Amino acid sequence: MAASSPSIPQLFTELDRFGKDGNFEKAQKIANKILQEKPDDKEAFHCKVVSLIHQSCFREAVDVINSAPKKGINIELRFEKAYSLYRLNKTQEALDILNAIDEPTQQEKELKAQVLYRLEDYRACLELYKDLIKNSQDDYGDERETNLAAVISAAAQWGGLKVDDPGLREDTYELCYNSACLSLGQNDVEAAQVKLKKAEELCKTSLQDDPDIAEEEIEAEMGVVRTQLAYAYQVQGKNDEAQKLYNQVLKSKPNDLALAAVASNNIITLNKDRDVFDSKKKVKATSADGLEHKLTAAQQKSLLFNRCLLSFYSNQLEACRNLISTLEANYADSDFPCLMKASLLHREKHSDKAVELLKKYAADHEDTSMSVKLTLVQLCLAQGNVQDACTTLRSIKDIAHKPGVVSSLVTMYSHLGDVNAAVAVLDDAVEFAQKNKHTMRQSEVLTLMRENVAYKLHHGKAKEAADMLEKLHKEDPRDVKTLAQLIKAYSRVNPKKAEHYSEKLTPLDASSTDAALDVDKLEMSHNAFGSRYGRSRVKQEGRDTEMEELRHDIIVKRRKRKRKRGKLPKNYNSEVDPDPERWIPKRERTYYKGKRQKKGASVGKGTQGAAAPTESSSSPKTPGSPKPASPPGTPSAGGAAANVVPPRQQQPQAAKKKQRPKKKKGGW
Repeated sequence: MAASSPSIPQLFTELDRFGKDGNFEKAQKIANKILQEKPDDKEAFHCKVVSLIHQSCFREAVDVINSAPKKGINIELRFEKAYSLYRLNKTQEALDILNAIDEPTQQEKELKAQVLYRLEDYRACLELYKDLIKNSQDDYGDERETNLAAVISAAAQWGGLKVDDPGLREDTYELCYNSACLSLGQNDVEAAQVKLKKAEELCKTSLQDDPDIAEEEIEAEMGVVRTQLAYAYQVQGKNDEAQKLYNQVLKSKPNDLALAAVASNNIITLNKDRDVFDSKKKVKATSADGLEHKLTAAQQKSLLFNRCLLSFYSNQLEACRNLISTLEANYADSDFPCLMKASLLHREKHSDKAVELLKKYAADHEDTSMSVKLTLVQLCLAQGNVQDACTTLRSIKDIAHKPGVVSSLVTMYSHLGDVNAAVAVLDDAVEFAQKNKHTMRQSEVLTLMRENVAYKLHHGKAKEAADMLEKLHKEDPRDVKTLAQLIKAYSRVNPKKAEHYSEKLTPLDASSTDAALDVDKLEMSHNAFGSRYGRSRVKQEGRDTEMEELRHDIIVKRRKRKRKRGKLPKNYNSEVDPDPERWIPKRERTYYKGKRQKKGASVGKGTQGAAAPTESSSSPKTPGSPKPASPPGTPSAGGAAANVVPPRQQQPQAAKKKQRPKKKKGGW
């Protein structure tokens, strides 16, 4: 007798048991059996979809949900479908399904918050998490608080939102890490560094105490904290410490693609145009498949920019052009592709085309960033086109009135000899500073005004300088230096005003000095001002003729120098004419007889016992030279050489004894 098939209640009992045990593969098979017996069973259909989701079969789960109307099953599994689409990285479709729910449940709100975070809608996500934390009473409060901290830090770093710290706890490593990210977003790098070190200690302590967590999982969690700590070091300029931590993270070979990509990219930025071979190995991690779903849009943009720069530095120009095309397609509002094109043209010695490209781009994009115009200024200066560089630099409204830019413009205009344009730049800068005192420091405003005055006085524009000094004197009436400059400027154009302002000067206290000041002597002392200033002072102030002559005599006396008389030879005789050939070398003079021979020239040199060289062998004469006749009785050269005794065979001559003088005999 054949065994009867189990009934539907028995199948549901098995389905419940497999679901509680987590054996979703068998649970799916039981759900299929129930649907074979009863195709329109909603509970079995729902259990089949949940089993597929637990097995990460998200595409099949979506297909099964979409097939419900065809099978006559009237069921809406919007949460399951939205979750499956979210896991398939179809985030916008998942959000559309969740937005269509009129009264979402708590789990649907949780999923919607995750979807909004993935779509980088941080403001809406933040509001949703605040609502969830406020209206939830379960055991997942810590997880929600951690997610809220992550949203706040991401909003500060990537969203450009100024979010105040809500006072979240820092007793877990996740909360401490997110708080550090918030500090980084607020540019408080030192506080972030302290919090990241604390998060690293908390992570190590909490995970090592759990026996169920493997060593690889601990390293993966620690890698995230260490990478962020390395970034904090890098922002502070501690590149060696940052590179050490990045390499430590990559050495552990993390399974997280996003972590490996971020660490590799940051090492490439540290290398810059050095160690290109190492950067080319690291760049592979930044182009792995699936990264676009794990990184934010800003991170993906940075990775692509750095890959393009690396291709440029490694002279892979064709690859660089392909990446520039990708950047133009994906980031049409960015100036980076245009800058890279100009860099390529400049690398290929086409600077003129690079300048034309940048000019055209700046004309077509009025809201272009200042980096394009600053690059254009640099290229114009490299070509020697200073006028175009000045015009472009003045067109950058955001920085045209900064002290550094004003100084550069004044220098370039002075180089061109256009003093009026330089003065106009200084006047515009001072006017802007006075109208926008809330955006500039008071010291910057005063510096601009003083430099304005100094430049005008230097170029003889005393009247314009006096007007600016009036404003400067109103800013600080107690500044004696400004008052003195004002008197000096008015003394050239309006002596009455100069005399009026000179009355404000504090009189000198002569009693405090050891002796009274001698004004005449002080005026005569041109050393205090320099001789050049002293002469011009006499002419300008129109002293009397005696003073002018006296000053002239002093200057002439100072300028006169005693000329030293030339030295004469010791045997100089003024009555005898000097030798007319004294300027040519002695050997070329007509009366030169040559050098005398050395006394020991006839002594033989060489090995012991060798004969001394003859005159004919040592210094041969030319055949045609006449020889003097020898007198009769003179021995020949050959005979003389034959009678020479070698030095070793010569007998020393006996010394002659001195004879004592004989005493005379006799006495007294």
